[in-house]
Amino acid sequence: METMFRNVNPGLSRRFRIEDAFQFDDFSEPELRAILESKMKQQDVDATDDAMIVAMEVLNRSKIRPHFGNAGEVENLLGSAKDRFQKRQNAKSVAERSFDFHFEPHDFDPDFDRVKHANDNLKVLFGDTVGCTEIIAKLAGYQQIVQGMKARDIDPRGQIPMNFLFKGPPGTGKTTTARKMGQVYYDMGFLSSKEVLECSATDLVGQYIGQTGPKTVAQLEKALGKILFIDEAYRLSEGHFATEAVNELVDQLTKPQYLNKIVVILAGYDKDINKLISTNPGLSSRFPEEIIFQNMSPELCIELLTKKLGQKHIVIPTLDDIRSSTYRSMCDLFKQLAALPSFGNGREVETLAKTMLGFIYRQPVSGGTSTLTLAENDALRLTKEMLHERQDRSANMPNTSIEILPRAKTATAADPRPPWASAAPPPTAKDSNTKNADTEKPSTDPQPPVSPDQTSSSEEDDPPRDAGVSDETWAQLQRDKQTQEAKQRQEAADLAAQEKALAEAKALEAERQAALEELAKQQAKDDAERAELKRRHEQARLAEHRARMERERVLQELEKVRMKKEREIKAQRKLREMGVCVAGFRWIKQVSGYRCAGGSHFVSDQQLGI
Repeated sequence: METMFRNVNPGLSRRFRIEDAFQFDDFSEPELRAILESKMKQQDVDATDDAMIVAMEVLNRSKIRPHFGNAGEVENLLGSAKDRFQKRQNAKSVAERSFDFHFEPHDFDPDFDRVKHANDNLKVLFGDTVGCTEIIAKLAGYQQIVQGMKARDIDPRGQIPMNFLFKGPPGTGKTTTARKMGQVYYDMGFLSSKEVLECSATDLVGQYIGQTGPKTVAQLEKALGKILFIDEAYRLSEGHFATEAVNELVDQLTKPQYLNKIVVILAGYDKDINKLISTNPGLSSRFPEEIIFQNMSPELCIELLTKKLGQKHIVIPTLDDIRSSTYRSMCDLFKQLAALPSFGNGREVETLAKTMLGFIYRQPVSGGTSTLTLAENDALRLTKEMLHERQDRSANMPNTSIEILPRAKTATAADPRPPWASAAPPPTAKDSNTKNADTEKPSTDPQPPVSPDQTSSSEEDDPPRDAGVSDETWAQLQRDKQTQEAKQRQEAADLAAQEKALAEAKALEAERQAALEELAKQQAKDDAERAELKRRHEQARLAEHRARMERERVLQELEKVRMKKEREIKAQRKLREMGVCVAGFRWIKQVSGYRCAGGSHFVSDQQLGI
């Protein structure tokens, strides 16, 4: 209403003073209860004391939503309760049915006792996840606090944190945990919906001056009564407009319309989130709670893989036995996957589970069996294929030099050695350098800095194989040695590349900041010119309006004078025609008529007919 009055037409705000407007606030909890009791009395229905408590909890949860309907919400609540009561009665026998509407708690909310079963619900909610023991314990502690405070009629709002920092690498369950927290906070009565609104920094940051604040507020309004999950939140520390979004977020979260009515989660890498917090001192106090998500260990990867396959009724024999060779081999493969820079943790496990699911359903499946079995060798082969594919990707990424492990060959009768032993040993750094010296000219390109560990390891001659070391152990040692050397070279190359990228990024940032400031100045100048032009146009419009009104007023006055003069001429003509004054004197207007100039004759207005 205020926006319309101020922007649509200046005349509207003059005729309807916004300062004198009547303000209608939302009904308080006692007022809502009084409305509920009044409507129940009018409709001849009743409810137990416990049912009234549940009804007020439903209304209080609804108040968190934007555009709360107040008395309309009470009417909707009663309508839903009647429907549930009628269904409950229809399920009974005719003799057991009640003809009076006497509401029970589950008529107002079918899941009214969710808080009592919160711990059990929490375990079921996180049943498909792994490695969430600390998170489950933290949320269970919140539920116990809420349950204890409500049992003593104490409002738990303000005691339970509503804003969180999620720190951790990708694929560790940050988004999944946020979605489950929506259910937890809804069950505790802090949210009106278990929905999670996911957005990024782009949804908060504007492109022009004055655009960021409204965009940030719009996202908060959309997420009112829900969870607002801001992924890649580190981008809010980059650029002037992003900083403006952070300032707006800090300011809005303490206002009554959002305080304790919305859960906000900032998610990203550990270092990036710490950098973001340092940009505004208010962020640290607004987001006091943080949850750390660690990279998944090989054991957790196997556990998650087993659960994902188990949901589709697929098992891998001996994979649940930590002493089996299959388990140890899968652990080794997941270790190699985790060493890659692009490892996605849980996402990689889900991708592998889908690959195994597709493989097993491409095979002929005999009917009548509820559980399908994936052979150990097929599971290991599919995991190795995924490993090699991810290694290929890493090798083709910019600024990387990861060497791909040789693919295993299939053992044959001519070559009875196992696959890991039939592969040719990889060339050492010494052999590679010797070959380059014989066949190519020395490179003049600058080389990345070399760490002391890498220099010492590359200059040493490879020690001979100890007696008694098996082929399997020796082959694995060579692969691990190659991986370590590749990792050291990769780290050195990454360091040099990152330093160069940092310098380029700083230069680009300075260039973009200068261009942005110039555009901002031009934008401000254009806005000022448009505002001045609008002001002058409004002044001219008002001046033209005043001149038109003055012209109309003068015209009306002139018309009055003309009419008065015409009436006088008609009156004098009629008086002469009447011949009352035989001397023919001029008639003089008096209060109620005319008298001749001689004074002896008088004609009233009524006689004259005017």
